[in-house]
Amino acid sequence: MSDYRTNRPAVEAHVRMTIDRIIELTPRMAANLEALMSRYP
Repeated sequence: MSDYRTNRPAVEAHVRMTIDRIIELTPRMAANLEALMSRYP
């Protein structure tokens, strides 16, 4: 975020969107964990 000091609502929205995306993708990553670990030792 380029201007986090003066645009706090935008920063909060960006952080929230990032956290929501991580939470959304976690089950898929967990389901593929074994394949991921063998691919990237």
